[in-house]
Amino acid sequence: MINLQEISNLMRKDFLLDMRSKNILLSTLLYIFSTVFVCFLSFKNLGPDHWNSLFWIIVLFAVTNAGNKIFINESGAQRTYLYTLAGPRSVIISKLMYQWVFTGFLALLVAISCIVLFNAEIHHPLYFSFAVVLGIWAMSNILTLNNALSSSTNNSPTVLAILSFPILLPVLMTTIKASRYALMSEINADIVAHLLVLVLLNALTAVLSVILFPYLWRY
Repeated sequence: MINLQEISNLMRKDFLLDMRSKNILLSTLLYIFSTVFVCFLSFKNLGPDHWNSLFWIIVLFAVTNAGNKIFINESGAQRTYLYTLAGPRSVIISKLMYQWVFTGFLALLVAISCIVLFNAEIHHPLYFSFAVVLGIWAMSNILTLNNALSSSTNNSPTVLAILSFPILLPVLMTTIKASRYALMSEINADIVAHLLVLVLLNALTAVLSVILFPYLWRY
């Protein structure tokens, strides 16, 4: 049973904690703007393929950095107390939804920075937006589930990297291809197939997270 009130309260709790401890947020924002600016000073003029690849490299590291904080505040006694207040499905759904909003905000900042500095032209902004949203959501789902797995270990960063990289790679490649098609002057029919793959990956990772997390949260 999904409790919407619990989900909204948990999302509000995560937001207030992020606002109280701004280290991760500010470091991520600093990484985004400094990396984009350094790339601008280094390259200045980039073609669509190069700009697209650079965009996703920056987004990948920003989303991964944001993913490291998902369960940072739920450890030991704090985790036990939290799970006496809310059900496991409410916890994981709130984490998924909050990360969707947070990573979407980060991707928007990267896109705006790249478009302004590199004067990038997006011929099909609607398809590009779909590719970006679906891509970062899929990556966010994977990092959220893997972070739940690694949070129970004593070597969380290493476990998170080992679990996430093999799954993130095909998602990233699919997303890069879909967004590259959106930058072309003539639309490629393959973009629809790639977007459908991303939709299925989002649904699969979200459903797996909701199903598996109740068996993980006790450990």
